[in-house]
Amino acid sequence: MHDLFKYFRLRWVLVLLMLGVSDLFAESTSPPRIVSLKEAIQLALSKSPEVKEAQSDVDLAKSKLEEVEGYRLPQLDSTLLIGPIPDARGDHLSSPDRADRIHGIGLFERAEITLIQPIYTFGKITKGLEAAGSGVKVSEAKVEQKQNEIILKVKEAYYGLLLARESMGVVLEVKDALGQAEEKVKELLQKEAPTADESDLLKLEAFSGEVERLRQEALKGERLALSALRVYLGFSEEEAFDIADRRLLDEAEEIDPLESYVEEAFSRRPEFKQLEEGLKARKAMTVVAWADYYPVFFLAGFFAYGNAPGRTDIKNPFISDPFNETFGGVAVGLKWHWDFGITRGKVHSAEAELNKLRRTREFAEAYIPLQVKKAYLERLEAEKSIPALKAAYPSARRWMISALANYDFGIGPAEEIFDALEVYAKLKANYFRSVYNRHLALANLAFATGGD
Repeated sequence: MHDLFKYFRLRWVLVLLMLGVSDLFAESTSPPRIVSLKEAIQLALSKSPEVKEAQSDVDLAKSKLEEVEGYRLPQLDSTLLIGPIPDARGDHLSSPDRADRIHGIGLFERAEITLIQPIYTFGKITKGLEAAGSGVKVSEAKVEQKQNEIILKVKEAYYGLLLARESMGVVLEVKDALGQAEEKVKELLQKEAPTADESDLLKLEAFSGEVERLRQEALKGERLALSALRVYLGFSEEEAFDIADRRLLDEAEEIDPLESYVEEAFSRRPEFKQLEEGLKARKAMTVVAWADYYPVFFLAGFFAYGNAPGRTDIKNPFISDPFNETFGGVAVGLKWHWDFGITRGKVHSAEAELNKLRRTREFAEAYIPLQVKKAYLERLEAEKSIPALKAAYPSARRWMISALANYDFGIGPAEEIFDALEVYAKLKANYFRSVYNRHLALANLAFATGGD
């Protein structure tokens, strides 16, 4: 009964060993293209559809800025008409032609040109330009945010692949140890040694099958991990590649105080840049909405020309004939639109959008430091656990070898093999998990502070 309990304990240790393996991603063919982490990040940023989509939003924001800049310049309307018209002879006093009869058909031509130059708009143009300019900066910050997200995804998949392979190594090592133990049990059973028991062999054979299942699961996790990297890097299914690193290395780095990372997040995080420029844009748009309560002052220029050869051209300045005239001029004017509730609704909408963004900023100011602290503490946890685990698992391995040897010599019980395998597998798996957690915590900390 005690051996059975050890069997199930060891089984769950191997399940723990595989945590994170089945959720890691990739597939490979040969000969592979070797890609380092730095190269993987560069490829992902250059090929990511999400980044390209965000860059398209920048182009859209710039086009809106160009549109608003155009409102500062004159706007010109021109109209040209050509068509048939009844002839008309005589003057304003008498005419041989009657208005209710057609005495001939001729052609007329008429051209009109009107030019409007805004002079003062109570902030519609100036604040519109400010809002559009901030909109461009918001879009650029979104590109940076998307790039940081892609970098984090690549790091997760890259280090996850290394963890999967290290976990596979531990599984194979345990599988090999179980195979040795199985051979020794069979040998002792043949010799009818008193320390050997048929149940020990059955447990080893059963557990070997479970280890093989976990090995296949680890292999699947490795393939899935490469598939994720393939998607991030933009490789086709026909392109074989692999990562440059072969081991999940224990690389310690200095840790600065938590406050310095929080300050860095406030100064570098693209989300804060978006909020800062977004608030500027919303404030400007509120002024634009208020400006609809006031008139627009403008300078106008106009010119008109009409010619109808079949109609008498009357030179009397008090008689206007749109088919025979030439005139032009300049004027200063204002245009004032009045409505009942529409402008007020636009103002309230702009103010509501501004207040909404202020609430978003308050949330970000509280949440992002928490995100930084979480990554910071995860890194500290990994930093503190790695040295102890690194020193412990070699001792557990020596214990495992000793337990196998003692059982072989008939001076040790079989359950000690299970105990040693359990402790060794647990310690080594947790060591690689801690190394992975430190790499991931560094990646999350870089993301949380707006770095790469």
